[in-house]
Amino acid sequence: MRREDLDQEVELLGQLEHENIIRFHDVYEDVHFLYLVTDHCAGGEVFAKIVELRRFTEENAAFMGKQMLAAIAYLHDRRIVHRDVKAENFLLAEPTIHSKIKMIDFGMACRFEEGQFLTELCGSPHYVAPELIGQRYTELVDVWAFGVLMYLLMYGAYPYDGKDPKEIMIKVVTKKIPWQKRALLSNTCLDCLTTALQHDVTKRLSAKEVSRHAWFDGSEGNSIPSEVLRSAHRKVTASRKTADPSVEQQRNEKLQKLEEDWKKGLLPAKIRPGHRPEVLRRENRLRTAPSAMKDSSGIALAHHLHLELCRDPLSQGYEGFLESQNDSASIDLGCPGAEDLIDADFTTLTPRLPPGMIRSSHSFPDRDMVGSRARVASEVLD
Repeated sequence: MRREDLDQEVELLGQLEHENIIRFHDVYEDVHFLYLVTDHCAGGEVFAKIVELRRFTEENAAFMGKQMLAAIAYLHDRRIVHRDVKAENFLLAEPTIHSKIKMIDFGMACRFEEGQFLTELCGSPHYVAPELIGQRYTELVDVWAFGVLMYLLMYGAYPYDGKDPKEIMIKVVTKKIPWQKRALLSNTCLDCLTTALQHDVTKRLSAKEVSRHAWFDGSEGNSIPSEVLRSAHRKVTASRKTADPSVEQQRNEKLQKLEEDWKKGLLPAKIRPGHRPEVLRRENRLRTAPSAMKDSSGIALAHHLHLELCRDPLSQGYEGFLESQNDSASIDLGCPGAEDLIDADFTTLTPRLPPGMIRSSHSFPDRDMVGSRARVASEVLD
């Protein structure tokens, strides 16, 4: 991740204050890591909590969805588009299904002006709106992505899926959404989903308008089968990478040392707010963040590892994309080896990213379609 991108994300987060958006408090750095201090979300990912429930209804889904829309509408009112709305980017503030939901990860967010069309192709392939693929879009791409998220929750599958991002995006611009019979949803719920998953952007409602739909009034609705919920959770987690064991051990040892020093009242060397990192990132080389750890002292060190694939200009729009013969799913990354370690305490991944890739985070289904993007977050609870 480029330093200017991180600076932009920090700048955006610092101006946001909403009950359904994670609150940014400060940023620090030392010779080892860059630390973002944010709210602590003890409940973890929303979908992970849902699968633990014995019963989940449309009413529960509507309760969650309305909070997500509130966060999206808040951003759009302030001329900010998130561009990476998806299941993984919503956490629960507390370990209960009824706690507040928090939107996270503003690495792809950007500002926009009224009447302006954005052109950068970015996001997660399962969630990209048709007009985003054509590189002429507005903040309404977030509403489409919200619709995909809710569809996944209610049906246990994405509206469009495929073996690689290219196949998925072709389906998005050429196929109708399959409204399956696997889940018996109420007519009100189906109508709400169709207002968000509207291919014609001129007919798609805004986040604020969708949130006023009758489905969010709190009627009981139908129960969602447990197998549907488990399937949705599998879809969300299927593409995640596990760190190489030796790399994971190295991270944990470094974090353990930091926590031990903290208990002794020792701060990491040269820790300071807002300055350039001691170790500079090399061009096209990105470092991983530390693993999540927490002990009884209440000091939590957490990280979010996200993937980023470089941008595909797709300058010819839909036709150019469909006619393209470039196979954008031919990246071989694999696990980092010893030769990828630098400075004795960082893992450096060196992805080989050819042209023709969409800038994205980690929801790609193909294990070979990876770049690397790192983010470190930490907080002091007490």
